Amino acid sequence: MSEPHQIFGFAPAPLTTAEVVRRLLLDPPPTAFSLLVTPNLDHVRLLRDPEFAAAYGAASLICVDGFPILLYAALRGLDLPGRVTGCDLFRGLARHPALRARRLFFVAESLISAAVIQAWAREKGLIATVEIAPPDLRLDQAASRHLLARIGAFRPDLLVMTLGAPVSEIFLHRHRAVLPPCWAICVGQAVRVELGLAERAPARISRLGLEWLWRLRREPRRLGLRYARDLVAVPGAVLRDLVRGSALAP
Repeated sequence: MSEPHQIFGFAPAPLTTAEVVRRLLLDPPPTAFSLLVTPNLDHVRLLRDPEFAAAYGAASLICVDGFPILLYAALRGLDLPGRVTGCDLFRGLARHPALRARRLFFVAESLISAAVIQAWAREKGLIATVEIAPPDLRLDQAASRHLLARIGAFRPDLLVMTLGAPVSEIFLHRHRAVLPPCWAICVGQAVRVELGLAERAPARISRLGLEWLWRLRREPRRLGLRYARDLVAVPGAVLRDLVRGSALAP
């Protein structure tokens, strides 16, 4: 059941991107596995998946990525300083000098991404390693065991997943009991943007919250169906959330 400070069953943190970066890099490392998630409209739709919803429910930090989610939060009376997009978050981490003092484990979705991440980490002088995930990590139990063993042996401070939702979040939540103490972030497209494998929307479009339209024009096949599903599912999620909020109102 939602609480007054929540939307869609989760409580966004009132933090700026810079504050989140400082928490991940400058605060004392977590004593247990800690997941950071950045909700957008697609995540709201995916919350219908019980495992994905459970991952959100157990997340240590939730920061709003999507502009419509930020607007809805404001309409519900939540005082948030702004968006914490995956691109801004990973850029802040990647360019912070304290990153050199952290151990980084990347789970990449492809050989190309893995090679670029490795080259970037060497150039930056980072303590980092990369593992390529299989096409369907959710079903490949042998690959999951292998990946968990590699993560456990490396003992990262920061675990970076580039596989996309809901695969990354569900994998991390399923195995949170055996994952080492660290921060985990799911920022696949953000990593590819920062390392030059993908192009980000121009700043003026981002400020207007229209990245989705810019990306749709560039990747209509991949994103068209996803956005159509969001368009159908999200209004119902908003209505249900408003009903829950009304039920809890004094």
